[in-house]
Amino acid sequence: MLLPDVVAAQDVQPWAGYTTQGLGETRAPWQFKWDDPENEWLRISTDSQKATWFLQLASDLTAKDQTKSARRVWLKIDYSKQLSERARDSKALWVINCNDQTFTVRNQTWYAPNGVVQETRSYPTTDIIPESMAATIARRVCSQ
Repeated sequence: MLLPDVVAAQDVQPWAGYTTQGLGETRAPWQFKWDDPENEWLRISTDSQKATWFLQLASDLTAKDQTKSARRVWLKIDYSKQLSERARDSKALWVINCNDQTFTVRNQTWYAPNGVVQETRSYPTTDIIPESMAATIARRVCSQ
């Protein structure tokens, strides 16, 4: 069984569905449930600063603060190969509106190498994420 922090060895095509556990079971990511032990963190990209970005859908797809076209996703960013932020990672909850390809960062938490929370922030704006990375994530989430 794959745990949430285990990433599949290969990259996946944007939301094409993929095989889990080597058992030939193909599930599309929007069928996943948050806290489901079969969920995987999908590797989506490595940015120009060598931080690696992972994505997992959140299960709360019917939240009051989002429209039918919105998707909640968890993002994990691994900074371990980035020289400026060595051996840190962060996790963030995003809401992506698939109609207009916009997103809102609900909160983001940074962790020290030992797993202790270093900082947590909530963001009222979307200017903290590089535009190209936001577009990549929105395309993957909304192309079902």
